[in-house]
Amino acid sequence: MAHVVLARKYRSQTFKDLIGQDVLVRTLMNAIEREKIAHGYIFTGIRGCGKTSSARIFAKSLNCLGEDGQNTKPVTTPCGVCENCVAITQGRHMDVVELDAASHTGVENMRSILEESAYRPVSARYKIYIIDEVHMLSNSAFNAMLKTLEEPPSHVIFILATTELHKVPVTILSRCQRFSLARISPEVLSKHYQFISDSEGLAIEPQALHLITHAADGSVRDGLSLLDQAISLSEDKKIKTDLVSEMLGKTNMDTVVSLFDAMIANNIKAVLKITQDFMMQGGSPKALLSDLLDFIYQLTQVKADAASVEDVTAVAKEQKDLRERANDFSYVLLARVWQLLLKGLEDLKNAPNPHSILDMACLRVAYLSQEVLPKTPGIPDGSTGGTPTKTPVESTPDSENRSQENTLATAEKAIETIHDVCRLLSDHKEVLLRDVLEKEARIEHCARGKLCLCAPGQNRDFTLRLSNFLKDKTGETWVIELIEESDGVTLEEENLAEVQKDEIVSEAMHLFDGAKIESISEE
Repeated sequence: MAHVVLARKYRSQTFKDLIGQDVLVRTLMNAIEREKIAHGYIFTGIRGCGKTSSARIFAKSLNCLGEDGQNTKPVTTPCGVCENCVAITQGRHMDVVELDAASHTGVENMRSILEESAYRPVSARYKIYIIDEVHMLSNSAFNAMLKTLEEPPSHVIFILATTELHKVPVTILSRCQRFSLARISPEVLSKHYQFISDSEGLAIEPQALHLITHAADGSVRDGLSLLDQAISLSEDKKIKTDLVSEMLGKTNMDTVVSLFDAMIANNIKAVLKITQDFMMQGGSPKALLSDLLDFIYQLTQVKADAASVEDVTAVAKEQKDLRERANDFSYVLLARVWQLLLKGLEDLKNAPNPHSILDMACLRVAYLSQEVLPKTPGIPDGSTGGTPTKTPVESTPDSENRSQENTLATAEKAIETIHDVCRLLSDHKEVLLRDVLEKEARIEHCARGKLCLCAPGQNRDFTLRLSNFLKDKTGETWVIELIEESDGVTLEEENLAEVQKDEIVSEAMHLFDGAKIESISEE
């Protein structure tokens, strides 16, 4: 017997078999039970979500004769063994016509169908026309269809299916009951694929199942095609994670994490070494950038909800990596890195040398990390010493003199008060950090090398950025301590109180009843 692919072998045969489409199933079953059958339906959704399968099941329900051949009206659960059910399942029933609109686009094809529809069915209750990819019909074909679709013979039902609903004329949509078939959730897909694997006697690793489910992207058929491919690649019906990862072109997770850590640690040498080794092994720049984007997305998911790490990956080591890194970076910083890497992915489309685009995209993030991203302790950078290193910059006598002068100038102006800190931030255009200190932070204590404050909404990311900035500009190690509560005031409130003591301001406030000071600026 010829091999039957999983997508056909496990195709849904009843409404109960149809997964992830509860609204559609409930509506159609209620319509059958209450004998409120419409003359036109349109099913829309992504490929492989069950549009054609739903149409066939509906056709069987409407025409099922029952196991004993005594059914006189439609049923919600077709028997699957009567002559009509078997013929519809095999696609050979004379009264249930499946038409591919992509190969029958012309008006002549549509006229032929409409002429046939005038005749009563040969052996079924209803003559049903299932038109797949209906958006491919020409305008003339759509126009020819309008009148019949609006007032068809009582024995005719049209079921239209499309992946691109926006291409179907409104005049057609208004004559049909429309159902939007949902993208199947990963949880439902995973259970379905596990059931099929068990039925086929397959031993599939949890992470391999997760990779196939993720690659299916809500399409049952896509995932089953991948599972079929994995079975062909596997030995002794054992589907392993590394095999599926290689089949999908996925990058080894250790490579992704190492590259991410090297970028964040602004270790240019390590970044270039990792990408060079990856390319030498035959890797794809597009795959690596895509996997980096996936990793950042997973970090964001875990940061939003730590419990979601089990849904993201089934591998304990990867769960540990995500948990450790999720709280080290703010949403803003993760979004910035995402945008930079996404730009690199777009650049690949017109790249003469994909390897160079990969390197430059990663270097953009690495150079950004010197000024913006926190230098997180404990993340290895790939260097021998195990501590983050900056790329050496070629020095000249002039640059060395300027550097020495800047160091001396900073040393002479010791940073001891919060006002000194804000002044230094302003001098170096660190507007975001300065605004937090001036408008949000309540200062508990400030001394040389130590700052204690209460800043609701800020986290470790803020303290790392501020301490790294101060160390870079003063040459001293700063300890930034965040506390939950403080009786102190913000600098903005302190400045406002000082301004209100001024005689001129006080008189102006008294003169204009109800006046408020909105902001204070220095001219």
